Amino acid sequence: MTRHHLSVEQIAQVIQRLRQAPSTGKQPFSEFIEETSLRLQQLENEPPFEQGYQLARWLREQLNLQNDERFDPEALLVEEGVAIDKLLLESTKIDAIACWGTIDPLILLNMNEDARVATANGRRSTLAHEICHLLIDRNRALPVAEVLGGEVDSESEKRANAFAAELLLPQAHATSIYRTSPNLSEAVEKLAGTHQVSRQLVAYQLYNATDVMPEDDRIALRNFGVRV
Repeated sequence: MTRHHLSVEQIAQVIQRLRQAPSTGKQPFSEFIEETSLRLQQLENEPPFEQGYQLARWLREQLNLQNDERFDPEALLVEEGVAIDKLLLESTKIDAIACWGTIDPLILLNMNEDARVATANGRRSTLAHEICHLLIDRNRALPVAEVLGGEVDSESEKRANAFAAELLLPQAHATSIYRTSPNLSEAVEKLAGTHQVSRQLVAYQLYNATDVMPEDDRIALRNFGVRV
């Protein structure tokens, strides 16, 4: 999703692309939508990040993924019929825009070479984030017109961030590898490689999942850019 105001020119680019989008009535994730909505209602008193974690764990179960298995967000989106399109925008503060409504749901990726999705891991994380919006927020989040104007639903963004992290790298598995590795560095490198995620995402999952950890390791994880 966008996090900052777009220029008039950038908004025009996005609107032009949406005008070209097909409208065939596709409803991706239709087999999950009803159950997901029910689960979210059950979690309404939980903070957004906890909602994201639990919904991601549930989705991995539905996809028959073990905690040590790597998840491919792009393959799932293609399977569900969600178009993934590229759009070059000047702003590097925009990862992607998930769009839905009268058009078939699609994801527009910002292909600016300095944007997050320019890296393979950044693209995977961004697509996992957008899966959350398509799965959970189609009837809740702000419409694309308001997002383009600079409005952001902070709760849905926090939920999608946690959802993406857990979908790509389950905390239970990250913790298990950390506890059986010779040191923190080896655990981070191993998890980043096996699950094809950034070291920052690994650090985020470990920092938030492990209660008992030497202070030196917690400091090291914060040095990866984990927000505390």
